[in-house]
Amino acid sequence: MDARALRVVADDLTGACDIAAALLPWSGAVLVQTYAGGSAPAGAALWVRNTQSRTLSGDEARRTVHAALAGAAAEPAVVLKKIDTALRGHVGAELDAAMDAAGAAEAFVLPAIPAVNRTTVGGVQLIDGVPVHRTAFADDPLHPITCSDVAAHAERGTPRRCRSLLLESVRAPAGLQAAIEQGRRDGCTTFVCDAATDDDLDGALAVLLERPRPIVLAGSLGLGRALRRRLVVPAVSPAASLGRPGAPALVVVGSAHPMARRQRQALDAPTAYVLGDREDAAATGRRAAGTLAAGGTAVLCTPPDVGERDSAQVLDAIARAVVACVAACRPAALALVGGETAHAVLRALEQPAIRVVTALEPLIVGGELAGGALAGTPVATKGGSSGDAGSLARALAWMAAER
Repeated sequence: MDARALRVVADDLTGACDIAAALLPWSGAVLVQTYAGGSAPAGAALWVRNTQSRTLSGDEARRTVHAALAGAAAEPAVVLKKIDTALRGHVGAELDAAMDAAGAAEAFVLPAIPAVNRTTVGGVQLIDGVPVHRTAFADDPLHPITCSDVAAHAERGTPRRCRSLLLESVRAPAGLQAAIEQGRRDGCTTFVCDAATDDDLDGALAVLLERPRPIVLAGSLGLGRALRRRLVVPAVSPAASLGRPGAPALVVVGSAHPMARRQRQALDAPTAYVLGDREDAAATGRRAAGTLAAGGTAVLCTPPDVGERDSAQVLDAIARAVVACVAACRPAALALVGGETAHAVLRALEQPAIRVVTALEPLIVGGELAGGALAGTPVATKGGSSGDAGSLARALAWMAAER
């Protein structure tokens, strides 16, 4: 497949970085939009649009995705729609908008990431073999997951019908084509593909990319990697590198996932500045700046008991604290944990884009800020659930190392 036919849109910032890293290497700079609105900075060979629509209403998410894909219907495009592998957000409404914007008759949902034991079997999304609604994602403060049936998520917010395509069909090309055609005759236009291995994703894509275009493919890191294996990218550039090495770093942990807490606790940082009611957020940020000025790693984090009603206030506090910190002492590097956190921080700092350089680990991305007052600053992004207890420390070590 010719890479020039590809349009990429994601529903949150860390996911946009994940999918951008999965598509490396590219013919030039791969830039991720940090917040909706605005155009690609000069020099972007691939522009990954971040709609940050996961926390919007369904109707707002639909409008935002449709706007991000303006013009796609004029091309025989393949739209890569990044969705959350844990099914948070408005999967159905955003698929609907992507199909309408691209003029696509079909969409295929492949949310598995077999490399990190996130699979789709029998139409059910599994994490380490456990249905996602029985994992920590059931307690997500913004999008508590109560259902692991992927097709059910794909049918919410849209009149389009969805059908699951099971492993026995996915693993037989003729069987997969036949199952799709039967589904079309039955009135289905959206399909969920089982995948337990990377070979399943590769085999499904070999069939799906032969379907009429435009077409919408929805998924996460596993789908992005599988698609990259089939892309023909003209004049691939050498691997990009960052400029100066840097320390100290400002670490911002806004995710409520238990893994994010363990990663913060594993850092070699004596003090974590917890945003709370007893002190103004800007004052907390200025105290964190003192740690940076003394050459230490500063960690800003949220209280452990953040609920859905508190999330907007907490994100605002994170933004105000970071702005105050950076005004007092510019960090040499940034590590941002949680998609909403990364979005709130970079929007407040008026940083329009991230140049993605590498995947440090699955779902953990390294790059640098592009444009804005902090251009050139190394940055690492990760979702709250990704990695192990040492992942955040390894990301900091990568940003501080000579390159």
